[in-house]
Amino acid sequence: MSVGIILMSRAPIPGQTKTRLQTHLKPEECARLHKAFLYDISRMLLMVAEEREDINLYLTYTPKGTKEMFKGLIPKEFKMFPQKGVNLGDKMYNALQFAYQDGNDKQIILGSDLPILQPEVFIKAIKTLEKNDIVIGPSEDGGYYLMGNRKPHPFLFGDILWGKYGVFQATVEAIQTHGELSYGLVDRCSDVDTYPELLNLYTQLLDKSFWTRYPKETAKFVRQLLEEGEYQEAEYLCQVN
Repeated sequence: MSVGIILMSRAPIPGQTKTRLQTHLKPEECARLHKAFLYDISRMLLMVAEEREDINLYLTYTPKGTKEMFKGLIPKEFKMFPQKGVNLGDKMYNALQFAYQDGNDKQIILGSDLPILQPEVFIKAIKTLEKNDIVIGPSEDGGYYLMGNRKPHPFLFGDILWGKYGVFQATVEAIQTHGELSYGLVDRCSDVDTYPELLNLYTQLLDKSFWTRYPKETAKFVRQLLEEGEYQEAEYLCQVN
């Protein structure tokens, strides 16, 4: 009995990652920010794996041939494999299937734009999967940042308009059409894709009491980016109960 946790990421190539932040940041700064995110979230997941002895960690990356770019960012405990599929749904399903076929009776997938995530979210997700077939982490933009299941279900990744508002609701409705499947939720959260979200992150990083694992690399680089500029107060992006 084991849990496969899959981190999904683009390679941190300037001009090809965090492009929505290029309204305010240079392509090189976007890539450096992504590297900081990857470093911190992978160490946080490593903390989860050290707390529980039944977890296997994975990184699924794109484009192919960029595995070497993750050296020094992703710990050696992660098994790496390239993303496979035409769209996001295909890639998520194939990654979950990879972990399932690798012997994990529970599989959880998430993106790499979530430096605020804490170990408690994953402990809760695993416990939810002990009682349910599917677990979802809804995001503030109407989608979801985390999906987990006991076995990958193709219908969850088919007729979905990825990147559009309403992905979470469409996914819940798809589950409900299969009455034999149950689902549970973990805490609502938001990733960091836009400049206002980066400002929110900066505000949250000021309060170190919030964190089980403080994302040091992210905090260091975000301060370098913003300490000379203006920032606004904002509500926390993610609350862990």
